[in-house]
Amino acid sequence: MEITTADLEKKRIQEIAQEYQAKDYDVTVCPKQSQLPDFLADYHPHILARRDDETVVIEVKLGTSLTESQYLPELAQAIQEHSGWRLELVVINLKEDIAPIENANSLDAQDIAHAIRETKELLESHHLEAALLLAWSTAEATLRLLASKEEIPLRRYDALYLLKQLATYAAISREEYNSLMNTMRLRNAIAHGFKSEKFNVALVKELMETTNQLLQSISDVELG
Repeated sequence: MEITTADLEKKRIQEIAQEYQAKDYDVTVCPKQSQLPDFLADYHPHILARRDDETVVIEVKLGTSLTESQYLPELAQAIQEHSGWRLELVVINLKEDIAPIENANSLDAQDIAHAIRETKELLESHHLEAALLLAWSTAEATLRLLASKEEIPLRRYDALYLLKQLATYAAISREEYNSLMNTMRLRNAIAHGFKSEKFNVALVKELMETTNQLLQSISDVELG
């Protein structure tokens, strides 16, 4: 049976809801207007997830639909004005989410160590964007190795899902999760031709250090 974009969106919404429930959030899928605060009365978020003093508004969108309207920028602005609330955007890439990975092998520990050394060389020669992109690829590969070692089930290979699974199973700390999530968003922006004032050498070095620590915890490879 052919998978439609509506099926894919519905499936992803349910997966995300389950992931937040596993982290002890009170989750509401497709909340009614009566379940929303006044400042969200004009919006229709896919998920609300509440825990303690934090409320996460989660929107699931096709990558091809992100620029179709002002809905997301206006929603982000409305949420930003309220303490304790944050927006999480989950982007569905049809090629990544429907098509399986064929004839491709993930980097192993030796490959990762070599790529980390190449990242250092890129930093030393002031190629910051290239350094970040390479550093992120080593981080993702390391996270997949960690998931394999901890026998964490993976239904997909995208970075967002990978990070959430590792956090759900406590294979990475909350601090590591938050740091990697922030870096992933910046990496995505740069990979798609955007600039950010938050991008600097320190961020790349922090990502490399996190990758080093995770790799050392699962491998005896000399990183150099």
